[in-house]
Amino acid sequence: MGHQRQPICGHPRNPGGPRGRRPNRDVPGLLCSWHREIFGELFGDDAGRLRGFRDGQAQHVYFGVHNRGYRGTTPRELRRRLDKVCADFNSAAVEIRDSAPNDSYDAIHAATRLYAKVLRAHPFVDGNLRGTTVALNAGLVTLGLDIVAFKDLARHDELLGIAFVGRNDPYRPLAEHIAELLGDTRCA
Repeated sequence: MGHQRQPICGHPRNPGGPRGRRPNRDVPGLLCSWHREIFGELFGDDAGRLRGFRDGQAQHVYFGVHNRGYRGTTPRELRRRLDKVCADFNSAAVEIRDSAPNDSYDAIHAATRLYAKVLRAHPFVDGNLRGTTVALNAGLVTLGLDIVAFKDLARHDELLGIAFVGRNDPYRPLAEHIAELLGDTRCA
């Protein structure tokens, strides 16, 4: 047991490691590759590119969830923020994998934090919700769970709003909703 395998924030085609995964240190690059794959034709030059500076101006994004307005992480801090979010996920994933028996709620909660924090950073000019849903599902799969699809977007947005501003475990309501969608009655 001296060797600990560190999961990634999840690349479905990266061979090796547990369930076919190995660590990936360039998580922003991974997110960009997913975004480019999904939105390449639709977003042109912005597909797969983290927000940054264009014509000397920072590309700030403002978005609304649950009738509140938010501003994404500043372009200057974006890569560092994404690295931290994914490092936190990887640490949690190692703890979850090392615990016996594995608690599926802890796994869902870790993937939910990854999802909400990456989405809150809003790394792209457009396509953030769809792009970060890929990160959520990659996190779930990395931890041995199935993927999830949100059907009630109003409920999703309400719970995401709580995750963005709530206190005392703000990710719990969204994680419980994801557990329900996965059919994991042990978590709800």
